[in-house]
Amino acid sequence: MKKEELNDINYINNIKKVFSKSPKLNIEILNSMLLKKGEIIQLDPLGMIKNSLRNERDGYTFFGYFPPNYINKIDFMLKPKEPSFEERFIGKHFQIKFNPYSLKYHIMDLGCGFGTFKKLISQTIIKDNFFINIGNSYIVFTFNDDDKKENLKNDDIDIIFIKIFTPNINYEKISFNPLNKSKLYIGRDLNNDISINDEILSRIHCTVFYKKKIGWLIKDGNIKENNMVTPSTNGTWLMINEDTEINNNMIFKSNQNLFKCIYIYDN
Repeated sequence: MKKEELNDINYINNIKKVFSKSPKLNIEILNSMLLKKGEIIQLDPLGMIKNSLRNERDGYTFFGYFPPNYINKIDFMLKPKEPSFEERFIGKHFQIKFNPYSLKYHIMDLGCGFGTFKKLISQTIIKDNFFINIGNSYIVFTFNDDDKKENLKNDDIDIIFIKIFTPNINYEKISFNPLNKSKLYIGRDLNNDISINDEILSRIHCTVFYKKKIGWLIKDGNIKENNMVTPSTNGTWLMINEDTEINNNMIFKSNQNLFKCIYIYDN
């Protein structure tokens, strides 16, 4: 027996041991161009409970798009609205997997389509290659840029580098040192530290700030001097490009579909 097969068997056995005390997960469709709003996709620790296209009870649930002859590769179909996008969308978009040790479900983007993003609610520590979506724009935060650091004449590891991608404008990578600037405002207002020409953005869409012993953090909305927060209209979204635990009431999106996760505990 191959090592991978043995690992799969051990994984399923571990799930079965905790199955009776484990929660189910309801995924509600909040908004979609093609899916039915309000529909509930039900999962238990072994996978999708009803109407799975893949019909495998192996602890995984795969969401994505395949042509009719290959739909058994996924559990739930996420067909793009525009036919011109279908070829680009072919593949598994994201997976949900149960963790039998924490009794929690985990989600991860699988690199197909336009990405899977979770809505940021609380302040979040920025890691290297942190990738967010705001409006029609995307931002990458990094901490390792040797060429830029030479120009800055400062090798402080807390220097943050920010690269912005929009449909119409190519922005240069910019950097901030917390010794000089420890709070940054991002949005469409021209007075922001980072102003982005994107009409879908709020005037101040999100705030990036530095805390000693923690590092750089990000929070959706405008954090004012009295620490009151005015949230953005359309949210700040973090790409789920690594295995991520699903929290109760977590909201995430994949392409043109918006979902909400709800844990169900049977008493």
